[in-house]
Amino acid sequence: MPTPTDPRPTRLPADDRRRLIAFLALAFGWTWALWLPGLVRSAATGLPLPTLDQGFGVWRGLAGVDLVVAIAFQLAVYGPGLAALVVLARQPRPALAAWARSLLRFDVAARWYAFVFGAPVALALAVVALAVLTGGGAPTWSGLPAWPLLLSWFAAQLATSGLEEPGWRGFALPLLQRTYTAERANWILGFVWAAWYLPFVLYLYRDLPLAMIPLTLAGFAMSIVAMGFVHAWVANSTGSVALNVLLHAWANVTNGFVALVVVSPIVPLATAGLTWLFVAWLLRRFGGATLRVPAAAPESP
Repeated sequence: MPTPTDPRPTRLPADDRRRLIAFLALAFGWTWALWLPGLVRSAATGLPLPTLDQGFGVWRGLAGVDLVVAIAFQLAVYGPGLAALVVLARQPRPALAAWARSLLRFDVAARWYAFVFGAPVALALAVVALAVLTGGGAPTWSGLPAWPLLLSWFAAQLATSGLEEPGWRGFALPLLQRTYTAERANWILGFVWAAWYLPFVLYLYRDLPLAMIPLTLAGFAMSIVAMGFVHAWVANSTGSVALNVLLHAWANVTNGFVALVVVSPIVPLATAGLTWLFVAWLLRRFGGATLRVPAAAPESP
């Protein structure tokens, strides 16, 4: 938020506001238009919508309308990235070029790769430990996939959910941070990100009792907002959206590990709580104004 040493406007400039509105309209429009038919079809017929993570075997037997809505459901995830591309294509060429460079920026210090791949594993192990300590039972390590399946799972996440990042951290975050502090920008973007996921979350938790849905949505939103701060720290510190793609995909995989290893109602709370503890440390250590390691100088579209 604005401070005496970092005065910021309280509203986006008109041009940036139009860009953000166009981006959100396209991102939500594309995604929800492709998610909602699948949700309706699933509710009406009991069709389980397959994902790439499950392998192509689960797609066998799908035909006609079922196959169309299943494919559309997978394509929905590309809304934010496509929206960023469309909006930037209408801007001066340097903006699009800077965005493209951030998507291909892999030349960062090794410690960032260690964080991207190590932190989600550490979080997953901590969540499993908390679940066991609170009565979740012994972990079933035998449920973890073999390396070939693990790599295919990661590749599927890279090709799907990971590619949200060119939109969220590649376009929307730098745009918001031109006016707002990193902390304020991430609160805004975090809740936007959570809202974008709403149809998918409703599908994911469709079997829960109705009274549990609001609490589940609130918990999911707070987890998403917290993870958004972590993504922002990586993006602001390295200028690399590519690292955020890797982080997003790998974090999804390690969250899946936890679900395979232990069953406990404490898992969502522990995941969100531990992530927020890390975010609190990030804000204290690096400050909410920029939320980045001081030596970094990332580009923004």
